[in-house]
Amino acid sequence: MINLPPPQATVQNIDTREQQIKSILENFLGKNVQYCAKITSLDKGLTNSTYLITFPTVKYVLKILEEKEPLSSTLKELWISQLAAENGIGAKIKYIDIENRALIMEYFPSTIGDYKKDAFNQLRHLHKHVEYEPFSTIYARYSKIISPSKKLSKAIEIVKEMEKKLLSDGEWPVLCHLDCHKDNILTQKDSSKLIDWGSSGFGHPYYDIAKLTLPLTFIEAVNQLEIYLERKPKKEEVETLHKMRALVYMCIATNRFLKNELTNGNKALEAFLNLIHQKV
Repeated sequence: MINLPPPQATVQNIDTREQQIKSILENFLGKNVQYCAKITSLDKGLTNSTYLITFPTVKYVLKILEEKEPLSSTLKELWISQLAAENGIGAKIKYIDIENRALIMEYFPSTIGDYKKDAFNQLRHLHKHVEYEPFSTIYARYSKIISPSKKLSKAIEIVKEMEKKLLSDGEWPVLCHLDCHKDNILTQKDSSKLIDWGSSGFGHPYYDIAKLTLPLTFIEAVNQLEIYLERKPKKEEVETLHKMRALVYMCIATNRFLKNELTNGNKALEAFLNLIHQKV
């Protein structure tokens, strides 16, 4: 059974919440599991409902997200909460209930102390965890390649320098498709939809432009960039598109080497190195 708080407790709309909480706990524990839990409101915010779930031997925190928000906002918060938990920054996630827009976390009791020092350490750790594509994909594939050639290893060092330069220039990553080619674009009259978001992540926006325009000459690609920008691109923007075009080939190369397609891998690697040494 669920022991609900007395009427004077600070639980709002408990009548409407009771069945939802029961449903979440049944999904978490199993519908045929008998349990006894005390539920106490921890609400301090305005948009979420947070409860302390006290079982006889363990405590959890239940957070129910705002139903009026778009589902994409809910999924974003759930994803970021999971990412933070996996990296030791946030509380461990025990269960995620998409249907009820809820998550159950470990209970992490707060104690009095100097929170600032560790808070800054956690923030410093958090701010390193945005993966910058296509760099992280290239590095991940490279790490799995058995006995990479010296030429490939040298190319990886060039890629690392490119990433450092982009970040030092303030080129922070944005949400990208990362596999934007004609087969992943559905067009109906004057309307288009992007599909196949399995490779999506945070990266440089010009990578999507470079991938989409790869079959074109570079001059044609620059013309397409002008359409994207709705203005004539600056010299440094053209140079960045050129670098991203090279990185598309590097992505192809690491993928081919990982699949042991050495001929195609070497062709793509040569294309990367040639573009890197070309002047725009």
